[in-house]
Amino acid sequence: MNRQLELIPPPGPAVTVREICDVVRLLRGRGWMTASELLEAMGLPVCETAKRRIRAIASDSGGRIAGGQKGYKLVSEMTAEEFGHFDRWMAHQEAEMQRRRLEASHVFHAATNPHRVPVLRPSPPATNTHAEHTAVTVPQPELRPGA
Repeated sequence: MNRQLELIPPPGPAVTVREICDVVRLLRGRGWMTASELLEAMGLPVCETAKRRIRAIASDSGGRIAGGQKGYKLVSEMTAEEFGHFDRWMAHQEAEMQRRRLEASHVFHAATNPHRVPVLRPSPPATNTHAEHTAVTVPQPELRPGA
């Protein structure tokens, strides 16, 4: 039987306050810990589903747990250098997500209305600090059969 990889897993149950507190307690005073180390310390199997759960816990921790390439750490125990690196990395991720969203929007609008494709450009920072975008209509060349 052919078994497909689960590319987009079904959503799991909501993260609980207890889960957040458990991970915070485990991280306290230990520095950076990988998802595998956290799961082992919790007595849970190390698998991709469980690692996703750790990511969800960090994401829902209200900013208390930082996650990154080195693993997870309590934000309150980070050095200024670690926090600066984390902050820059998160800002870069935010910019990448925004770029992908804008590109997808452009493709969608080009496919659904090829004669009026919006080109999205960031608004100038002086007038808009929340990175909203303005749509500019760009005429598209006429497509002729056989051309």
